[in-house]
Formats: sequence, structure tokens, C-alpha cells
Amino acid sequence: MNGGYKSQSLKDLKLVVSKIDYVFRKPLELIKNFKDELNFIRKDILNLENNIKNNHDSLKNNVINIQFQKQNEIIENHKKEQFLEIKSIAKQEQELKIITSNFRKDKLLIKDIEVIGINDDFLQKADKLELINLIKNYLTIDEQIVKNEIKDQWDSNKDINLIGVKGINFKINKGEK
Repeated sequence: MNGGYKSQSLKDLKLVVSKIDYVFRKPLELIKNFKDELNFIRKDILNLENNIKNNHDSLKNNVINIQFQKQNEIIENHKKEQFLEIKSIAKQEQELKIITSNFRKDKLLIKDIEVIGINDDFLQKADKLELINLIKNYLTIDEQIVKNEIKDQWDSNKDINLIGVKGINFKINKGEK
């Protein structure tokens, strides 16, 4: 191909170059226009891709935020329920204290105890050790000791029927024995 043009004159070669430019200009312009359109399409596709990514990220973040809000609401509701349960339990405990305090007996005062004397049945049935114990611990000392013993038993919430000192009759002036 190169060999055929060597025999041509300089003037003819200029014309050949112009014709070559003319012949190839049209397809190159078409290709350039196609490339320009292709670049616009590429830019549009990239913009669309970025928009899709941004919408994806935005939507995902919104859903995650809503999820956190829901979790926080659930936690807050759970805390409120726990608080109400604790408050209810505390109220029940307070009511129970009030109820149990109503069942407790009044404190016994020493002045409410009256020592009457020695129980006759006890004297007839007592053995020697019980008599010695009675004389040694209560009769030779003071009636105040007997009263203190009865008061201590009363205050320690023992069974009311078991309160007392063996062999000694007493009376509680509160109407209870």
C-alpha cells in the first residue's frame, strides 16, 4: 500500500491526504458522537448507582434508627413495669407490716403484773428440786424479779399460755394471761 503512493507527486499526495481526512472524518465523527452519548449514559448510570446506594443507606439507617427506638421503648416499658411491680411489692409489704402489727400484742408493762402468791396445786405436787428452785430464785429475792421474768417472756412473743414462773400465780391487769 505504501509503495503505490511513492510514485505520486507532492501535489497529488496533498490531495490524497485531504481525501483520507474526508473519508475518515465521517466515521470518526459518528464514533465521537457515539462516545459522547455513551459517556452521558455512563454518567447517568453512575449517578443512578449513587442514588440507589444513597437511598439504600438512608432507608437502612432509618430502619435501624426505628429499631433502636422500638428497643428503647420496650426497655422503657419494661423498666416502668418493673418499677410498678416493685412499687406494688413495697405497698404489699407495707400493708403486710400494718396487718402484722395489728396482730402483735401490746407491750406488757411491769405495773400491769400482779403477783398473787404461790400456787397451792404446785406446792402439793412439786418435787424437792422444784421447791428449792422456787425459793432460791424467786421467793427470797423480790417480786420485781418475777415481774421482770414475766415481762421478758411476754415481750419475746412466746405463747401467752406458756408465760409465767412455775409455782407462782400472777395476774395481768390488761385482761390477758
